[in-house]
Amino acid sequence: MQTVGKRGAPCAAFALVWALAAAGAEETVLRFRVDCARDAGAIRPLHGVNNGPLNFGETVDLSERWRELAIPLARLHDSETPDPAVVDMHAVFPDPGADPEDPASYRFALTDAYIDAIAAAGAGIVYRLGESIEHRRRKNFVVPPADFQRWAAACIGVIRHYNEGWAGGARRGIRYWEIWNEPENRPAMWTGTEEEYYRLYAVAAKAIKARFPDLKVGGPSVGATGDAVAGQLRATPFLEGFAAYCRAQGAPLDFFSWHTYTNDPALYVAKAHAIRRWLDARGFAAAEVHLNEWNHLPDDDWAPLLAPAGAARENWYARLAGIEGAAFAACVLAYLQDCPVDAANLYSGDTSPFGLFSRNGVPKKSFYALKAFRALLATPCRVAAEGAAPGATAVLAGTNAARTCVNVLAANYRAGPASGAVAIDAIPWEGARYWSASRLDAERNLEPVAAGVVPGGTVALTLSMPAPCVVLVRVRSGPFDAAELPAPAPAAGLRLLPLRNVEVRDSFWAPRLRVIRENTIPHSWRYVEDEIRALARAGGEPVAGEPNGTWGEANLYKVMETCAYALALAPDATLEARLDGIIARIGAAQRPDGYVHAHVINAGKPPWDPAFLDGSHDGYVLGHMIEAALEHHAGTGKRAFLDIACRAAEQAHEHFLGPGGAPGFCGHAELEMALVELYRVVPDERYLALAKAFVERRGRGAVQPASDTPRAYFQDHAPLREQATLEGHAVRAVFFATGVADLALATGCRDYACAAERFWRSLVGRRMYVTGAIGARRAHEALGEDYELPNDGLLESCAACGLADFAQRMFLLERRAECADVLERVLYNAVLHGMALDGASTYYGNPLSDRDNPRYNAWVCCPPNLSRTILQIGRYAYAYGDAEIFVNLFVGGAARVPLAAGAVRLAVATEYPWDGAVAVTVEAAPPEAFALNLRIPGWCAAAELRLNGARLDPLPRGGDGYARLARSWRAGDRVDLALAMPVERIEAHPNVRACEGKVALQRGPLVYAFEGLDNDGAAAVVLGLDPEFACARRPDLLGGVTVVKGVTAAGRPFMAIPFYALANRGRSCQEVWAAQAGVARSSAWWLGALYRRWTPR
Repeated sequence: MQTVGKRGAPCAAFALVWALAAAGAEETVLRFRVDCARDAGAIRPLHGVNNGPLNFGETVDLSERWRELAIPLARLHDSETPDPAVVDMHAVFPDPGADPEDPASYRFALTDAYIDAIAAAGAGIVYRLGESIEHRRRKNFVVPPADFQRWAAACIGVIRHYNEGWAGGARRGIRYWEIWNEPENRPAMWTGTEEEYYRLYAVAAKAIKARFPDLKVGGPSVGATGDAVAGQLRATPFLEGFAAYCRAQGAPLDFFSWHTYTNDPALYVAKAHAIRRWLDARGFAAAEVHLNEWNHLPDDDWAPLLAPAGAARENWYARLAGIEGAAFAACVLAYLQDCPVDAANLYSGDTSPFGLFSRNGVPKKSFYALKAFRALLATPCRVAAEGAAPGATAVLAGTNAARTCVNVLAANYRAGPASGAVAIDAIPWEGARYWSASRLDAERNLEPVAAGVVPGGTVALTLSMPAPCVVLVRVRSGPFDAAELPAPAPAAGLRLLPLRNVEVRDSFWAPRLRVIRENTIPHSWRYVEDEIRALARAGGEPVAGEPNGTWGEANLYKVMETCAYALALAPDATLEARLDGIIARIGAAQRPDGYVHAHVINAGKPPWDPAFLDGSHDGYVLGHMIEAALEHHAGTGKRAFLDIACRAAEQAHEHFLGPGGAPGFCGHAELEMALVELYRVVPDERYLALAKAFVERRGRGAVQPASDTPRAYFQDHAPLREQATLEGHAVRAVFFATGVADLALATGCRDYACAAERFWRSLVGRRMYVTGAIGARRAHEALGEDYELPNDGLLESCAACGLADFAQRMFLLERRAECADVLERVLYNAVLHGMALDGASTYYGNPLSDRDNPRYNAWVCCPPNLSRTILQIGRYAYAYGDAEIFVNLFVGGAARVPLAAGAVRLAVATEYPWDGAVAVTVEAAPPEAFALNLRIPGWCAAAELRLNGARLDPLPRGGDGYARLARSWRAGDRVDLALAMPVERIEAHPNVRACEGKVALQRGPLVYAFEGLDNDGAAAVVLGLDPEFACARRPDLLGGVTVVKGVTAAGRPFMAIPFYALANRGRSCQEVWAAQAGVARSSAWWLGALYRRWTPR
């Protein structure tokens, strides 16, 4: 980026020239000229939408996003929430035979809340009187009313409620009232005849205007208008009949509403002018024109949308939601400025597939197109802009009234690969010209990409602008704020402590680490003997029989990783020698090109077999080998294993990205995050490139399916940027999400960060159990749909381990205590439940309702995953930056933290999770100040913090959930944190039908459960309003636990133990959720939460 300045006399012209060159062809230059001397009127706020900001049972509230866009007008049709028919007449006036004059005939509560939210967001309203589309065969509501006059009277009742305050309504001043939607779309929207609709319109419109002469009434909101030919509308017979009927009956038509979905943005120009001429010719010259449904229609084809779920349909939606749809929207908003259109409403402003937001409220690309247009409204004095190629590019520009700012919106929808050379000349103010350019494309969400300042005269710059993309250029007379400039190169992010820097010395975790070292590791070797024999055979040693299977080698590497952690915690010469011997065999088995997967080598199969990428587990095995090698190097300082891993990673890169590289990716995600970890230790760009490729190739048909397994199983159902939720096999999915978060951390790419956030919200907001477990379905071991959380779900242990890693990465990415809250929930409940207290038996699945299911040795994948996860507790507990420390988990012991100014040594004393008292003592610190951040858990309703004995009131808790103490520290400084730990009753979101009428018990981070052994053989408990909870410490029970006692609704005593401790005393039945008297199902005020405290109301 270069900035060139030239002095010259100021004049009234502003020239902006974009040079767009097609890559690999003779340069094509598209020139846009913006002339500030030529007034073009005002930029009109035509970025209205359909529907409102409340969505999905009030779990998503988009109001702040709406205010950010300054949505001018919301049309109410197909409104999604809190009820799918919230604005429909049958919902508001449910009994068509009722008295329209009686307020008791109406049901306004839900509609009031919906409209209140729209009004609070600052938008006006077009209220569609009628019904939403019905796709079912039997039509219940899109039928002609039995009594047109009564229906019209009910419409007047609705208007009175919202405009006059009748029947307890608010005075919302809704000006536009539309009669029905797409009545020509029969039978989905209207089962009657055309003439019946004409009559309904005339009756209702005349009645409304007679009662409210100042309101605007209109319609017919048609989707089929007819074609625009030579500037004239060849109207459909339906429209001609409608116009004739209205003229004959004297029916008012204050506005004419119509819809068009297309892939040609120029079509709106042609149709708008043709419709205006048609209305004028038929006697409706005073009628406004409302384009009240419009959006991108990929390939101008509805067929993929109407087809069964599959790749074609998913790709269609992805293009609509992606940058293609956004560039289209920017062109339309620019073109409409020159159209005879009085109002326009994008379909839609909600979380529907056509909406601006994903189901969990994450903005899609089209949101940012509207945001760019919103910036133009800050410079509303439109100036002439020329040079757009209709249907391909667009440009719109304006200045503010003071003539101190110029904003230019340029969109390249389909002009091909391009670059832009911008020349801005003779800006209408003296002195410096500050400029900033932001881009919306596949990678960026309107982030600033370039900026500069010129002392006067011409500003020249060059920008990349390949189709599809949108660019916003702003020029000011004064400097921009830092947030409006390109972000500086990121400083070093948060890091994790090496395990050797953390000493665990407490009564909870230290015994568990000892069990793994003394019991679990010796027990594990017998289950990986075949994998060691397979390596021996691959290295040329004589070995009889078929020694291992497709993915078994990964188990060996997970055991080796567990051993590496053990060595980092405590030296063990015998264990280290054993690992050295196995590493030597791995080296002997490695092929000259670097490939090493013993099963494939021994079977004589091709590496990375393109016919079996879904199931070969090549990448899964390599990923676990890399992780084991990294930890072995960290724990011992030896390089042999790491060198083997590097050569294997280089072979994978050569295979997929070298000359003639193969398409595809491994069907079991794991390698992606391992490659990023390898890149952090050995910064070879090839590792990062391959991780990116394995993420970016998904959803693009790069893999030859090996079976009819749904592509979502492999996270291959849509490209990354178009995946709104985390889908498929739970373990693969969470490993994939972790890899995406790792890439976001390593590259700073916003798209990766946004995708990781979408996956996070999808997972922990709608698909995670109260124990932190995930993976509800036994079929395909999949995550399931939103709120599909049956208590007898599968809940694989490996998935819980994966979620712990994902939560940790999300914390590093977003620095929010919420992420560490999930990490804690997973570790203390789901992960610990997977392994027996003796460390020698495990669970593959961890359901919340179980019976007579003893622990066993399920050596498929989970046992070594559990052991390697638990041994990392010290790494999970802390994070640090150059001058800050985060304490995420409260683990007794000590930590040495290498800050930039010098090492800090902390000592932590606690009996957590049994007691909420945590004492952190600074034993050594550099003289420079640093910040100590203590997590205040989300489960804690009352916390107290003391510094050197003095209470800190108020608690210095920030919006990120941490109590931050930034100061110069001295040896001996002490921080005491007291976390209240009452027994809480937790309720699940009402959409979790498996938990309806039930509560779970939680104390501190621990979820409790009922085991039949403690409750007369029965685990099903019914609680009354006051269970008389009492806690008792039991050192003699299950390694030492705190139990919860109380009485049931029937007055019988019960006892609950921590969920993790279930099934350690023989066969029995277990339940987490207890029936609770007095629980009432309510969808109000969950605001994105999946679980919350329940108290008797």
